Amino acid sequence: MVQWACGMRPGEACRIRRSEIDQSGTVWLWSPGKHKTANRRKLLVKAIPELAQPHLERWFSDDADYVFRHDQSTRIARQREMDRPSTRKTKVFPSEAKRVAARKAERAN
Repeated sequence: MVQWACGMRPGEACRIRRSEIDQSGTVWLWSPGKHKTANRRKLLVKAIPELAQPHLERWFSDDADYVFRHDQSTRIARQREMDRPSTRKTKVFPSEAKRVAARKAERAN
């Protein structure tokens, strides 16, 4: 949601640091220390609108440098993957079931 609302590339969203966000106005401004046009002395500033701010605040932590931490996102993705079969509305095709079983067997080895 943050990436979509701010018009960021995935890599930019992953590099957000709380210390680089100016939260003084109603629209927050994020200015990364390093970016691809920094060598041309260009300044990159991305606006974080009010729509994205609550989604970003959920990830704020005092002990982390980056807002989106890999360990948290991996945990959330695994939980979503575990919940997916219980909320499925269409039947599982045999080819898909075979692929999932092969993937599970590969992980077990």
